[in-house]
Amino acid sequence: MLGAIQSLYDGCLLSIRVNGVTGGRQAPSMGLRQGCPLSATLLGLFIDGLHCYLENAMPTACIQILQLRLRELVYADDICLLASSPGQLQALIDALAACCAALHMEISVPKTKVMVVSAAPTLSRTFTCNGNPVEQVVTFKYLGLHFHESGSVAHLITPIKSRAGSSWAAVQRRHSLLQCGTTVKLHLRLLRAILVPALQYGCQVWGMHSPHVAVANHARSQLQRLYDYHLRTICRLAPSTPCKLLLTELGLLPLQVFWWRQTLHFGIVWLLSPLVPFTTLCLWTTSRMPFRGVLAIWLAHWQHVYIQLSLRCRV
Repeated sequence: MLGAIQSLYDGCLLSIRVNGVTGGRQAPSMGLRQGCPLSATLLGLFIDGLHCYLENAMPTACIQILQLRLRELVYADDICLLASSPGQLQALIDALAACCAALHMEISVPKTKVMVVSAAPTLSRTFTCNGNPVEQVVTFKYLGLHFHESGSVAHLITPIKSRAGSSWAAVQRRHSLLQCGTTVKLHLRLLRAILVPALQYGCQVWGMHSPHVAVANHARSQLQRLYDYHLRTICRLAPSTPCKLLLTELGLLPLQVFWWRQTLHFGIVWLLSPLVPFTTLCLWTTSRMPFRGVLAIWLAHWQHVYIQLSLRCRV
C-alpha cells in the first residue's frame, strides 16, 4: 500500500493556468500534491498522529476551560499551539518539532510566530524551534482574523473593512467590464452576495460586546457605515438620507442583525455541545480564571440578543 501511494507522487509535474493560458510543467519541491483527493487524507493521518503525540508527550501543557483541555487548534495545515505558561509553550514547540522530525517533515520557522495574550504588558521571552529563534509578535493573522496580544476585538474588525471594500470594488470593476445593466435590483443582489458576507466574517468572535466596549463599538460602527454608504450609492440617495428609512423601503435588515444571527447560531451549537455545557459555562464565568470577564460579557449579551430577537431563551 505504501509503495502504491508513493508511486502516485513520484515524478509528479505541476502546471499553472492563468487567464486560460497554461504554463510549463515543473516538479513540486515540497509538500503534498495540490488538488489531489488523496492529499487531504494523508495530511489528516499526520494531524491525527500529531494530536496523540502531543497528548502523550505533554499531557499538562494546555489551557483548560472546565472539562475542556485545549492544546492545539488545527485547520488544514495551520496549527496553533495553546499553553498557559511560557515553559509549557516551549515544551509544546519542542514536541511538535520532534514529531515532525520522526516523520521526516520540516517546520517553517520563518512562518512560525509566538503571541502572548495578556491584558497587562508582559516580559519578552525567547522561544526556539529546532534551535532557531521564533519571532514574538503583537498581532497575528489566523484564519483571516488579526488577533492582538491585548485581546481587543477592534484589531479583528478594522482589517475586515478594508478587505470588504476591496472585494466590492473588484465586483464593481468586473460588473463594468461585462457591461451588465445597472439596475438597483442587480446591485442589491450583488451587495447581499458579496459585501454582506465579507462584513460579517468572524462576527461570532467580535459581533458581541467585549471588555473594550467603546473601541469595539467604534470599529463595528465603521462596518455599518460602509454598508449604509453602499446602499445609498446604489439607490443614488444623498448621504443625509436616514438609513433606517432606506432599509425599510428596500425590505433589508441592518448589518448588525446579520452579525447577531451568525453569533446566535454559534451560541446554539455551543449550547448543544457535550464538552462544555452552556449553562455550566455561564456559571463558571462568574467565578475565577483571568479571562472570565470576556466570556461573561459575551454570554450576557448573547442572551440579551437571544431574547430581543423574539426567541425563547432556555439557558
